[in-house]
Amino acid sequence: MASASVRATTVVETGGTTKSLTERLDILKDSSEKLGIAEVSEPAMQAHFVAVDGKSSNMGFSRAAWWGRFTLHNPGATAVDQIVEFGFPTIDRLEFYRPSLTGTGFQQQLAGDSVVGRSVDIPGRNALFRVTVPPHADVTYYVRLSGDSILAFDVSLHDVETFYVELSRSYDPSILFFGIILAAAFYSFAIFAIVRDSEYLLFSILVIGVGGYFSSIWGYMSAYVLPETTWAANFVISACNCLILFSLTRFTRLFLHLAVYAPKLDLLCRIFEKLSVLVLLISLVDFRLAHSLMFASVIFGFFGSLALSLILWRNKQKYRKLFSLSWLYFCGVLILVPFERFGVLPWGEFYQSLFRISFALICMMFAVLFAEKYRHLTQLKEKELSEARDVAIAASKAKSRFLAMMSHELRTPLNAVIGFADILRLETLGRIGNPKYMEYAQDIKDSGSNLLSTINDLLEISRIEAGQVELDEGPIVVSDLIRRCLRIVTPRATERGLVLESVLEDHLPVLIGDEARIQQVLINLLHNAIKFTPPGGRVRLQVSVTTEGEYYFAISDTGIGIAETDRARILEPFTQVDSHLTRRHDGAGLGLAIAKSILDLHDAALEIVSEIGQGTTFGILFPRQRIE
Repeated sequence: MASASVRATTVVETGGTTKSLTERLDILKDSSEKLGIAEVSEPAMQAHFVAVDGKSSNMGFSRAAWWGRFTLHNPGATAVDQIVEFGFPTIDRLEFYRPSLTGTGFQQQLAGDSVVGRSVDIPGRNALFRVTVPPHADVTYYVRLSGDSILAFDVSLHDVETFYVELSRSYDPSILFFGIILAAAFYSFAIFAIVRDSEYLLFSILVIGVGGYFSSIWGYMSAYVLPETTWAANFVISACNCLILFSLTRFTRLFLHLAVYAPKLDLLCRIFEKLSVLVLLISLVDFRLAHSLMFASVIFGFFGSLALSLILWRNKQKYRKLFSLSWLYFCGVLILVPFERFGVLPWGEFYQSLFRISFALICMMFAVLFAEKYRHLTQLKEKELSEARDVAIAASKAKSRFLAMMSHELRTPLNAVIGFADILRLETLGRIGNPKYMEYAQDIKDSGSNLLSTINDLLEISRIEAGQVELDEGPIVVSDLIRRCLRIVTPRATERGLVLESVLEDHLPVLIGDEARIQQVLINLLHNAIKFTPPGGRVRLQVSVTTEGEYYFAISDTGIGIAETDRARILEPFTQVDSHLTRRHDGAGLGLAIAKSILDLHDAALEIVSEIGQGTTFGILFPRQRIE
């Protein structure tokens, strides 16, 4: 890292370009951390300084204090103003020493993210000090670095005027980096808000952790977000490290379903999750130890990622292969961080740019990965739905065929039973003698007729579900249709002691449809209204044309009513409002389902308005295209 010191000077001049002082820096390690400026500036100590070989000097985590020394030479006849910049922003304590104006001793200025009352000349994320080099003079400056965080020298020299001109023109590439970070976090959170899958929330947290980590090590956190705190920078770095490790491992487990496909790797991820929490707790006591554990975990996890990538690459699912590439690239870049932070790699703009570009690319790769997985899962779900639909259609057809077959098989002997019951009831073959047998014969006929009606309904619903019903459409005189319907249901209404009435507008237009089917619907609805209305109640059939030119039929009653939660259910086959009503009132619950299916064939709507205990109104709305 360093060689024997030969005091090097840097020539300064007005209007000069930016120069690196790191390569001309002499450094001294103070293991005792007790040397002060008076001791290190003594002539006897100068021989202990050594020169830096490379363009940066990164000591990593060090329990020693480090001194740096550089000399500026002004060969000109006028004083030259310069700005000295220390480019490593996360040093805990930086002490800059310049010769005092009195000519004896040194003036101290302080910077660093754990220093209260920083005395930099120009505020910013890096420590900036303005110096004036007198004409025809050599001036030596000293700097001392110390603290629990990483120590590194990265010193630049700027001409004042050139510095401000470049500052006004320059573009900070970190702005684009943090913009991509925020966009990726918002993108994954938006997916989470839509699909409610926690893996996308975890990736959003992971990206925020990466952004928080780099905002800390690049100095934005201590300079702009928490400028007055002395503990925040190191704690935020530790917290973001732990957040990254925890969310990354949990995200990987959930995204790839490791518990199913790779149980051993899933166990390893669980260990890493617990380790991240432990490291966060340790960081409150020993920042260096916490970082050592964290970076050891990163290195160890890199080899686990190699195994995971090999496993995923053999998988046939495209999004898993894409994940293996993204994961390996992510870990390959991530493993450079501990080497850079521990001083194995130099601190410099090259690695910072590499981190910016790499993590921005990773965010975009994962965005593509999310889209690919979403496409894969969508196709899988569509396939499952298609298969389930095919199974349901096949089952429905099988059910319809079975019902049709059984209904035909039942109807033949049932007609015989009804016929023989009529012969007995009418005493066609001679007197029976006992009138009780006549009553039994009537009961047999009535029960058989009800059963035959149910079988006919089963046949009807089977034909409708099988798509075998074709409408025989033609013009319908609505007033004649209503008279026929009322004539059919009047005996039952009279038998139950109900008032049956109809309200028709004058000059009703002709309706186009299948008259027999529409009559079937109206009779079904009227029978339902009569069935569920107690004696003394009222059933009304009202017909009108709406202002929009649609035909409207309304069958209303003063019966038991239908709860709102039951209104959609009663339109399904074999359903009535509740079980006790099924017991009290005859019927298999097919009438409304048949009525709804017939109306659907006519493009007509069926609406239900009801209130418990007050009654129900079934409304039928035929579109204006069916009015002649």
